[in-house]
Amino acid sequence: MKPHGLKPASPAEAIHIVRGVWAPAQARDIIVLYDSLTLGPCHSDPEVHSTLRSEYWSRRERDQADLSGRKPRKGSKALRDARASEILTSKQLIAALARFSESLPIVLWTSPNPGDRIAFWWMLDALDHGGIARTRCWVADSRYPQSDSTVVESLCAHTPEMIQDTFADISSLTPMQACTGVSLWTKYASPCLEALDQLRRSGTLEPADTSVIATLFFWGLPRVIDEDNSRLRLSELDQWLLEGLDDQNWVRPYDVLVRAIADSRASQILPCFGDRLFSHRLNEWACHQSHEPSLVSQPLSGGANTLTSIAYRLTPKGRRIVDIGLEDQEEAPEFHLGGHEAYRATPVWARHVMRREWQVKTWK
Repeated sequence: MKPHGLKPASPAEAIHIVRGVWAPAQARDIIVLYDSLTLGPCHSDPEVHSTLRSEYWSRRERDQADLSGRKPRKGSKALRDARASEILTSKQLIAALARFSESLPIVLWTSPNPGDRIAFWWMLDALDHGGIARTRCWVADSRYPQSDSTVVESLCAHTPEMIQDTFADISSLTPMQACTGVSLWTKYASPCLEALDQLRRSGTLEPADTSVIATLFFWGLPRVIDEDNSRLRLSELDQWLLEGLDDQNWVRPYDVLVRAIADSRASQILPCFGDRLFSHRLNEWACHQSHEPSLVSQPLSGGANTLTSIAYRLTPKGRRIVDIGLEDQEEAPEFHLGGHEAYRATPVWARHVMRREWQVKTWK
């Protein structure tokens, strides 16, 4: 087996692959992943995945502009294309690495935050497809927060001291880590949740990986309550979002964001999905089944962005869904958990809640 390369003594001596716009102090060679893989569709085939991601972000921007009543801006197509081109495909990652000397080590940054962790799985899969030698790679795996807090902020929110501590503890990428990461990405990007859930329950994963999968299942999957398993209920995320709306007064996504910051129960939403989730998901609900919507929208003048330029209100149908659940799974807009389409897959995968415990299994 080829020995591992030299460990970089400082950030200046390596190529760094990071998620989000930040960089370790002293780092000179940085590759940034802009995409948020906890939102929108994913696929295990790199080419299909790239197309899905570009289409998803272009569609989100177009729908949001239409719903908020903004007039199309000059060059809006070019702006959408530029936004879509920010997404770093596996081919782009390999091409970016090819611009640097092969003697430079590569540091892969991750943390227990869901966005950071899933990006790490994707990195490992992309490097595997690109034939990058594992012996060049090092892992900077943050262990913050080192407390009982359930809020796991992304690396973007780390202090310089936290980043410095994490770099000081970098370790070589092991064959097991590389293999597990590729397997996790493949299962996360699959339409079927069964393999990913089996891996979650196997006891073989690192705690951070197990926690990320459980967090995504908890917030993103529709629920079946043990006392009434005949009816499908909203996911914890959709339940929380729609409970914050009113059937009398208009509520902006910004107001939902403020509520999320103040609500300890929802403390995992922002670190997991980011603040773009609120405007995107409410938009999906407003556009879904427009002949009989669950919520209606109203453009607002003077709003600076999608958090403040539109407001929402529950309809009687929306109130019924919040209070007692769905009459049919089609009443909810699909929600992507990697390659899985929650509310749409056949059979429906749901989180079966039994008092303080829950299981992931099919419903009906």
